[in-house]
Amino acid sequence: MSTTELLEPEAETKLGPPAKMSHIVVEGFWPTDAKGCRTGEFVSLDNCGVDAIVFGTPVRALCGLVWVPTEMTKYPVCPACIEAARASGWAVPG
Repeated sequence: MSTTELLEPEAETKLGPPAKMSHIVVEGFWPTDAKGCRTGEFVSLDNCGVDAIVFGTPVRALCGLVWVPTEMTKYPVCPACIEAARASGWAVPG
């Protein structure tokens, strides 16, 4: 699966406040070739968690959830976000 496919979830977007879970929010990516070598400059997705808390802008998690975070708190990580990250070959602890 390429990074582009990951950033365009096939599932319908879920709206609303997240349950008591932490979510994985991708802020951008480095384009790579088939061998995993970088092929260009960093691409920002304007999906920054800290900016969202400060300015009240919504973010999209890997699971498709879109919400405006209000605080940074430690909760268990969303299983759907973990599954999406692992399906892309990312190392996710836990």
